[in-house]
Amino acid sequence: MLKKYLKIQINPLFSGRGYWGFLSIMLVFCCTCGDPQKNPKHEKTDQLVPFSRKKTAEQSPDCPTPSEVPVHSTLLSKSEELASDLEAAAKLQPHYQKLTDKIDCKAGNSTDPTFVGIEGMKKALKNEPSGGNLTLFKKWAKEGTWEKFHSYHYDWWMFPIYSRPTYGYGLKYTVCQQDIEELKKDKDWLKDYRLGAILLMQSWGWDVENRCFYQQPGKGQKWTDYQVRLGKLATSLILFKQWDLYQSLEEMVIYLRDNRGFVKGDYYVKSSFPDI
Repeated sequence: MLKKYLKIQINPLFSGRGYWGFLSIMLVFCCTCGDPQKNPKHEKTDQLVPFSRKKTAEQSPDCPTPSEVPVHSTLLSKSEELASDLEAAAKLQPHYQKLTDKIDCKAGNSTDPTFVGIEGMKKALKNEPSGGNLTLFKKWAKEGTWEKFHSYHYDWWMFPIYSRPTYGYGLKYTVCQQDIEELKKDKDWLKDYRLGAILLMQSWGWDVENRCFYQQPGKGQKWTDYQVRLGKLATSLILFKQWDLYQSLEEMVIYLRDNRGFVKGDYYVKSSFPDI
């Protein structure tokens, strides 16, 4: 009985008009799947779509929808606006005060004869010729060549900290507490310092303002698991009390721990994120 039924139902599809009707349906189906105008899954976009820590970009109120996320040509100007908001950090000071006390920093000014000095630190951040600097950071961000952030040296002068002598630079860019306060008095330098931190985090694929990873990052925008750089950035943000940026970075580390198996290994990472 089943055999007879199948014969009656299937045979018309492969004979006469039934065959051509079946073929027409298949052709329409195939064309629709391959046409980006009819099938949005194939639609290309150059937008940076953030990846929510908990929900998709469309569902999460914390992450902008694709139409609201800037492409590389406007991302730099958005970052500069965020860097210019110097009041945001101060609002979080009471929350992170205890963390400040845990990070070692010598009082006074650096007395090391090789220290470049306050003016030298300011010049290095913008134009240090021996590695990356803010001028190059802005150029890479504008071009969307994010992979270059991962192949240059620059931690010492872009994100200064108090530390023991380092290989290659000694104490040339090591700052003490009074050096930090003098640098912070220069609001233009502080904005540039903040912009450097924002662009570095973006090179890791992290949307600093919305605190989530991009769903469709640009070429080279990815977390590289370079813990030494992560730890130095976090330590510097703590010493300079840029708490809004530190808090965003902290959420990035929490996401990496919860979703990508991140384990603290570097000394600076452990001391900068003691509760993670």
